[in-house]
Amino acid sequence: MTSTSLRSLLFVTTFAFRALAQDPETPPVELKLGDDFSRPVVVRTTIPASAEAQSVRVHFVLTTTAPHKVLVAAFASEPTRVSLQDFGAEHQFELRASAPLKFWVSSKPNTEIVVVAFSPIETQPSSEDVFSRPSASAKVSERTLRRHSVIPLLQRAHLGGGVSHASATLARDLFTTIDRSLVLYATDTTTSRCGLAVGEPVLLLDVRVMQPNGRVTECASNVEDYLSTTPPSTLVLPAPEQPVLHTYNTWDEEEFAGRAATDPRIAKYLAKKAIARECDIKTWEKLDPSGRASHYDVISYDAKGKVKSVEGYGDKLSRQVTAQCHEDALFKERDLIRAAAAKTFVAEEKKRLEEIKRRLEAP
Repeated sequence: MTSTSLRSLLFVTTFAFRALAQDPETPPVELKLGDDFSRPVVVRTTIPASAEAQSVRVHFVLTTTAPHKVLVAAFASEPTRVSLQDFGAEHQFELRASAPLKFWVSSKPNTEIVVVAFSPIETQPSSEDVFSRPSASAKVSERTLRRHSVIPLLQRAHLGGGVSHASATLARDLFTTIDRSLVLYATDTTTSRCGLAVGEPVLLLDVRVMQPNGRVTECASNVEDYLSTTPPSTLVLPAPEQPVLHTYNTWDEEEFAGRAATDPRIAKYLAKKAIARECDIKTWEKLDPSGRASHYDVISYDAKGKVKSVEGYGDKLSRQVTAQCHEDALFKERDLIRAAAAKTFVAEEKKRLEEIKRRLEAP
């Protein structure tokens, strides 16, 4: 990352870092942490030179105007080790508006380090989030992205639970840009216990493996037995898969939501959904303020006094809320968007896999 792009990143996110060598007379430069956690903030610096010390500290301060929980990770290209105070290479801090957060990172003198601050929940992964690489002699188990990237630390839906547009796109971006020293190849389909094909390229996240089609799955822990750093004579890519639909809860974020920026139809749907959701909440609060409607039944009788029908009161109100907030039409549009996406997803995925193949087969 250039100094210009770093300044732009800091300006856009209004996140804040200051880094200085261990010199108590150096006045710190204070920057404030904002509310946008969609992308991490990255600071690159060099551990100061020292003729005597084997390890030197660089001090950092984070400030904020509102409380935040932030995960901070430090990276350096192997075999050099980097330590975030006494916590290892990463630690979660809780920031308070009234108390700037001070911490230090240590490593060998003259070592280039990268310090990254982000939210494990709100930050969205990108192929730009790989900050170091393994040494040439590193074993397979030492080539996990957990040692070189914040991506495995992000608790995003598209890092598990099946293929999605977001996971497939992220896989394409990673496999076509990542340092090849982090690309591994399956050598045994049985030992992996997760269906990898011999000759298939993968990225080892931590105990999970990312395949080129975007599927993230947990394989056997003995990675040295079924993964290799040596490219196969014939590269084997997995077949495209239809995306998994997010249907557990009606109001959950749909698997296609990440495409709203480039698809006006999706953007329009999400805007209507936000209005309908607000209507749904307010209408339920009005019709069932105690939240106990599901405990009652509505019983209808005929002219002779016999029970004609029994309907749950909660079901009756649900139909009323659905009609008042126009939810049937809304979710019909959702289903149509999914149907249209299914027709194009496989064709798009074939193109993504071809990009990966060209990159990995290139000299």
